[in-house]
Amino acid sequence: MAYPLGRSEYLRVEGSDHRPLVISFDPKKKRKKVIFRYDRRLKDISEIKDIVLETWTSTRSASVDQRLLSCRLANITWSKNQHLNSQKEILTLRDQLEEAMTSNTTPQEEIDLINKNLLLAYQKEEAF
Repeated sequence: MAYPLGRSEYLRVEGSDHRPLVISFDPKKKRKKVIFRYDRRLKDISEIKDIVLETWTSTRSASVDQRLLSCRLANITWSKNQHLNSQKEILTLRDQLEEAMTSNTTPQEEIDLINKNLLLAYQKEEAF
């Protein structure tokens, strides 16, 4: 065997009638550190404003550094929840598309609509 550590994976059908194939020769995956950065797009979201105000004023004796850390952690928690909701929507649409693509009775219009909704969900996730 020329590549004993080689692995292959068939990806889901999305936007095409072909299944992409990913082949890797190194089984070790490198993990990236997650870095928190303030996203200016969040400043106009009323839910974020409420979270920051509540977190900032919850401990009046806390230092500015402690308050900033608390706000950062609250924003991270909120962002993770939003990301999970987006991922749930994407997974649901991907499952629907998979089922529609493998069914002989699904009309093309329905497949196109699922594809369009999936694309919108990906765009929302990317924008966020």
